[in-house]
Amino acid sequence: MIHRSLLILSAIDLSMAEELPSSINHRTQDNGVHEYLVSGLYPEHRKNIDENISDIFNFDGEVDIDPAGNLLTLRSDQALSSAELERILDKNAAKNGVTPFWAELEARDLKRSKLFSPKLYHLVQSPKVPEDLAWFHAPKERPLKLPLRSIGPFDQHGWLLITPTTALCMCHSRFSLRILDAGEEVLWEDGTTIRGAVSVALSKGKNESSHDVFIRCDDHGTESLFHISADHKAIEARLREP
Repeated sequence: MIHRSLLILSAIDLSMAEELPSSINHRTQDNGVHEYLVSGLYPEHRKNIDENISDIFNFDGEVDIDPAGNLLTLRSDQALSSAELERILDKNAAKNGVTPFWAELEARDLKRSKLFSPKLYHLVQSPKVPEDLAWFHAPKERPLKLPLRSIGPFDQHGWLLITPTTALCMCHSRFSLRILDAGEEVLWEDGTTIRGAVSVALSKGKNESSHDVFIRCDDHGTESLFHISADHKAIEARLREP
């Protein structure tokens, strides 16, 4: 017969052993208080951070924020599960735009391909897009993942991952873009350009086995159009590397 206290201890151990995104560091103080340090906040939103951060941050425990170190600290008398942390961070990311959405924390941990380079692709402004495209709306608080035929000289299918990083206002978010290879390893990423109400469309490239990617951003009525352009020389150079 297993004693009830052992079952409770086992449940606590499992909760504490849960794997968290690498941007979250969990440690336990000598007095038993659990600290969760969340890194990688967004400097441009520091105007939302003041001495009364606990007043705007929805959390029952203690909250500290270090703007200079881009570090958020949550303290709780009890261990928090990954599901609880996800709810806390997502709710506050949507509310005040200080913390990243959980989906972005997970995306940061995606393995990078050996071919990864920020030079493989470029986001360029596009004066116009082909007509009759089907546009996919990127949710404000959840990721959007679309299958891709090859873009540029890569002779393989892959994925376009669009992840909300944090909220800009009640209606809009900021997004990161990642191009993944067939094994879902990151080939390229951009985390600074796309924001607002975001939609993405795919059209046939120069041949049937490739895609062109168009992105439309509406920031309170100001529309911007982008095209993901492959840098063929950079890609071919990476493919030649041992």
